[in-house]
Amino acid sequence: MVELLTATQMLQIENLAIGSGRLSAMDLMECAGQAVADAVEESRGINHPRSAIILCGTGNNGGDGYAVANYLHQKGWNIRVFALGFSKKHDSAANQMRERWLQKGTYLPIEDFSEKYIANAIVVDALFGIGLNREIKGSAAKALQIAMQHSSIVAVDILSGVNADTGKFVVSGIDSPQSAMSTVTFECPKRGHFIGEGQRLTGQLKIASLGLKLERQQLKTSTEITRLWTQSEYPVNELAKQPEQHKFNHGHAYVVAGAASKGGAARLAAKAALRVGAGLVTIAAPNSALSEHAAQLNAIMLTETDTSQQLLSKLNDKRINAICIGPGLGLTKDAKAKVLSVLEVSRNTVLDADALTLFANKTPTLFERLNSNVVLTPHFGEFKKLFPEEAKKIIVENGKGAIEAIHTATKLSNAVIVLKGAVTMIADPTGQVWISAAIGIDAVPWLATAGSGDVLAGLITGLMARGMEPAVAARVGVGLHTSAARKFGVGLISEDLPDLIPSVLEEIMNEQSFPKESVRVRDFSSRTF
Repeated sequence: MVELLTATQMLQIENLAIGSGRLSAMDLMECAGQAVADAVEESRGINHPRSAIILCGTGNNGGDGYAVANYLHQKGWNIRVFALGFSKKHDSAANQMRERWLQKGTYLPIEDFSEKYIANAIVVDALFGIGLNREIKGSAAKALQIAMQHSSIVAVDILSGVNADTGKFVVSGIDSPQSAMSTVTFECPKRGHFIGEGQRLTGQLKIASLGLKLERQQLKTSTEITRLWTQSEYPVNELAKQPEQHKFNHGHAYVVAGAASKGGAARLAAKAALRVGAGLVTIAAPNSALSEHAAQLNAIMLTETDTSQQLLSKLNDKRINAICIGPGLGLTKDAKAKVLSVLEVSRNTVLDADALTLFANKTPTLFERLNSNVVLTPHFGEFKKLFPEEAKKIIVENGKGAIEAIHTATKLSNAVIVLKGAVTMIADPTGQVWISAAIGIDAVPWLATAGSGDVLAGLITGLMARGMEPAVAARVGVGLHTSAARKFGVGLISEDLPDLIPSVLEEIMNEQSFPKESVRVRDFSSRTF
């Protein structure tokens, strides 16, 4: 399980370790320096000279930079250090590390940094760390501008100027920042690596363990932790099927469809639910649309539901244990009544697309009927219609940020929320927030195609039909969705996705290797100080 920490949480973890006497600030700085130095060496091309520029700030991030300089110097690198200044706390770990460097080399003031120094050099950005919450100006901003335009950057903990909690980038004079080549962060990724502009600017993320697992466990007992969804999180036992079981052991999923000629979205959802292992799947559609569905479906059953009362009557069958409503439903008064009928029977339910839009500006009518058995799957436009104030926190300057926004939204609605995007966030009413990041080398931009969200809604519905808790089904569904898209690659259309699910599931069952992830963990905690 990969945790995503705020800057405050990371500071608390470090202080717990230092306060207990188990580790010192210098111990942590040494570990960080070694990890970044190793990453710099790995980043060097075969014919690239062993030349590095280290940009050091005044705080602990700058201290890490001096530690990097020490390690690279020992490995025979040509090192130039440019310093923003030094800590006013003369006995600080950062100043102690600076003094160690001065026994080997020198540094120049940051004002002297210019383009002439960076030809064929790797730049280590150790100016500002995760605690930065203000705009960078002056000589530091100028140095970053030069480095970003002309060189390969390895960032220490987070690229300077990126807010570690919100991902917002604020450096005076830089409107179109270049991504770091790689970022080495410590112990856990930070939220800002995956949200806001941080998702683009982080580059390849490498995680160096500093041996703070004990302190992380202590923190988890007292605060809410955001988590990163990774392929190791798949609940293999719940995805497997036992040979002695029959179809009703795996649930009956219902997909409520709309009018004739609008049924494609419902069919995509239904097929996804069937492919992910639901025992039975039925499309409930108006009589006028049944022939359209029948012409294209075989294993998926059909039933007539012209009115909300007919639908409610059909749902009296208790074997129907998961419902998807919204894809292609329409925005009519009858469509809204069908959504309310579905919520009345209180089954595990996915509300998607039109089922969300129908309640724009009428959220009390919807929210009072929701509970933790309901999964809402909005893209940002739909999220904005349901949670306008929370949406502002995502897009407005100095807002709380995306994670706080979705956390508040799930509290307001009392439902599980899947906020779809390149970085998808899943939140449940207990306060848990998970992030599934399809960015960097894991990006799947071909998912931006009509109908892909309908497939996701069907996957979550099918998993709930099989017995998964809604919040778990949401996370697993998102993971399967992106894995299937990545497997197909360029040219993907939504119809391809359900047919790729069996091979993704087979890989999970066989514990086969998945595509390379952008998050790589290295453990430096066993180092002797």
